[in-house]
Amino acid sequence: MAKKQVRLRRSCGAMAAHMMLLEKFPAFRANQMRLEGATDRRRQVAFDAKAIPIVTVKTIV
Repeated sequence: MAKKQVRLRRSCGAMAAHMMLLEKFPAFRANQMRLEGATDRRRQVAFDAKAIPIVTVKTIV
């Protein structure tokens, strides 16, 4: 009986590229940490969603 051939699975290289950037460029890592901190602080602040104006973005498809 012949072995069942396993199909190769493709995977995205985005995480590998992201990790390489973190390791290769210390400034990239620092900027990412700063951005994550700023995002976290913004998420913790209460806001009134009704006060935010609705924006219409024109698009061409």
